[in-house]
Amino acid sequence: MQVVREQVGEVSIRKVLTEREITLPVTLTTETLEISVREGTGRAFLGDQALLPGQTYTVTLAEERAEVQKTVVPLYDVTLTKRGQTHIHEETLTLRREVLDVQGDPALIHELDVSD
Repeated sequence: MQVVREQVGEVSIRKVLTEREITLPVTLTTETLEISVREGTGRAFLGDQALLPGQTYTVTLAEERAEVQKTVVPLYDVTLTKRGQTHIHEETLTLRREVLDVQGDPALIHELDVSD
């Protein structure tokens, strides 16, 4: 009897990278200094610039800027394995053997066992 191995299935596995674009609202704050010069209080300067009475001047002191940082977060740890399974399959076979029936003078007959 001979055991023959045959392929019964095949799979294909691939890793797919998808992208998505999202828009998130972010509130950014700007800190400013407002300078107002009142009438009749004398002259005021901002650097080399003379400030005019009745005008308001704005100087930006600080502003927030959004920084986007993406982080990869593993969700699953996947392991692929291939394993063989064995099972017992029973076959019913009919075995025959031949027996030679020799008749004659018993002194001339010799019995040999040639079982394999």
